Amino acid sequence: MLYTISDFQKTSDKHIQNARNILKVMINKGHVSLGDIAHECGLSVPTTTKIVEELVRDRFVRDLGARHKAGGRMPNMFDLNPSLGYFAGVEINNSLMRLGIIRFDGELAYSKEDIVFDLTEDVSVQELAAAIREAVKDSPIDASSIMVYTISIPGRVNTHTMECLDYFRASGSDTARLLEEALGAKVYLDNDSRVMCYGEYIHSHLSDYRNVLYINLGWGLGMGMILDGHLFYGGTGFSGELGHVTMFDNEVFCRCGKKGCMETEVSGWAALRLLKAKHFAGARSILSPRIEASEKISAEAMVEAVKSGDMLMIEIIEEMGANLGRGIAAMVNVLNPQLVVFGGVISEAGDHLLMSTVSSLRKNSISRVNRETTCILGKTGRLVTVLGASYIARDRSLGIM
Repeated sequence: MLYTISDFQKTSDKHIQNARNILKVMINKGHVSLGDIAHECGLSVPTTTKIVEELVRDRFVRDLGARHKAGGRMPNMFDLNPSLGYFAGVEINNSLMRLGIIRFDGELAYSKEDIVFDLTEDVSVQELAAAIREAVKDSPIDASSIMVYTISIPGRVNTHTMECLDYFRASGSDTARLLEEALGAKVYLDNDSRVMCYGEYIHSHLSDYRNVLYINLGWGLGMGMILDGHLFYGGTGFSGELGHVTMFDNEVFCRCGKKGCMETEVSGWAALRLLKAKHFAGARSILSPRIEASEKISAEAMVEAVKSGDMLMIEIIEEMGANLGRGIAAMVNVLNPQLVVFGGVISEAGDHLLMSTVSSLRKNSISRVNRETTCILGKTGRLVTVLGASYIARDRSLGIM
């Protein structure tokens, strides 16, 4: 049979299911032999050979030929064909936008950071589309060769209706459709923490871990989850709202309207509130002159203060880590993850955050459960969101998520 991208949306066709599984093996493993593919997919070698030959014919897969090593000839190896097309990921967050474009094999072909874009509640879809078109125009990649976009948005996104509940509300469930018309390609919308989770999972080759929590500690607090090897969305795409679990009796109003949410003590804006409170109580920081001058202080500036040895900011980050560990302990007890990954700009505080968080997690969760859980800092860096969005664009198109 002939394969097209749209064919992979067919869920009832057994042949398509097998082809989809083969592509997923190549995404997770890279270069693989027919024997490896057959083993991973539970298929016979003749069936595997037939489907792989079809995928090679239709340019989804390329035959790399035989590899050689001392003592003999290895079998032919296969991987994804990078020239099939491009997939784009767009991160919009507060006052900036980032764009990333990957080839079909997942390699980053182009990225652009620090694109000015003011994300407000009343920003229009047309403004977003215009900013994306301008960013793509600056790339060496022709816009017509981008097959699918994923737009990463902070806040709540209904992934069934593709409706963003916190932004672009004027367009409602038409947001994705309007973007598709403006960009000339399929468009998905997704939540930033979930996008970051998938970006780290694929880019850092974590597929051996079937159950992963990704903690997005930035200006807010979010969580993405890989459960049983799949990105977890929940009933309508609102899963992962760790920041809005009520945990503290602190009488601090959260941005969601409730009091005492996790985010009121564990987030960038919580760190800034604590920094200012401690400063006005007499404590000093290298950021104190900026507080006195009423200057804007970014999450990045607070992280840099930690890295430079600022004792007040280190104290705040370690306090936050202890509180974060309490919240994650509940997740560990309930979900028993193999891996917890810490990402987001505040995670760049490094061991000051990680060590206090892990200590609190171990203290507040069941030891027999938490001994199976490894905690690490994310390795992908600030491109994790555009990479994750690009991977979602590709993998949702192939029906493998």
